[in-house]
Amino acid sequence: MGNADLRDLAVIEPIPLADLRGSVVAIDAHNWLYRYLTTTVRWTRDDVYTTAEGEEIPNLIGIVQGLAKLLESDLVPVFVFDGGVTELKEAEIERRNEQKAAAERKEAEAREAGDAIEAARMAARTQRLTATILDTSRELCSLLGVPVVEAPAEGEAQAAHMVRSGTVEYAGSEDYDTNTSCPGRR
Repeated sequence: MGNADLRDLAVIEPIPLADLRGSVVAIDAHNWLYRYLTTTVRWTRDDVYTTAEGEEIPNLIGIVQGLAKLLESDLVPVFVFDGGVTELKEAEIERRNEQKAAAERKEAEAREAGDAIEAARMAARTQRLTATILDTSRELCSLLGVPVVEAPAEGEAQAAHMVRSGTVEYAGSEDYDTNTSCPGRR
């Protein structure tokens, strides 16, 4: 689910990809994809990262760019997609939706006022993983031979479970509540 309040408690150790060479890494797919929603689309031409229907799909470029780095480091990525929303996360989802709606209103106001910088800032806060983004991500992974796992709930929790069970060596997520503590594993 991600909890920024855990940031102060987290022990963060940068690990060079070279140190993981030959390992299997469960990647929190939703976490990975969000990274490209706020950067790739907003700083390029709109028509470059859209479907014929005009729906944004920066995820495809993001996956290809990110996968190249992992594969060059001889890592085997496994993309783990979020499943259903748990009761614990329902209130957080509602809060995030309210924040996105407020950002959409502020974006429209900024555009109307001619403030392109503020409009772009607010647009970055409105991004969502659409069904098209998720479906095309899964399809691209399949075409590239990258395994996909459908988590029952949170992707980072499933990735942590996969580390603990020995299915993979590492979990990749930027969520601070990803706990992969396991003797001999990270």
